[in-house]
Amino acid sequence: MKRLLGLAGWAVVALGAGIAVFSLWALLDPAGAQLSDDANPFADPPSTGDLIVRLAGGLAIAASGLWLIARGEP
Repeated sequence: MKRLLGLAGWAVVALGAGIAVFSLWALLDPAGAQLSDDANPFADPPSTGDLIVRLAGGLAIAASGLWLIARGEP
């Protein structure tokens, strides 16, 4: 069971890190982040506040994954 917690923790860390990286990328280039939206490529880019909330969410997800990893250690 502890090994399963550790593996799940690594998966959650990877998900959170991916969200955080793409949020940082969007903060640096918001127009480029909007153009990658195929459904509506010429809409307004996401607001800075929205991107900061996404970044914080990604970091929180990664932190919960690290907590799972710590719980899975013997």
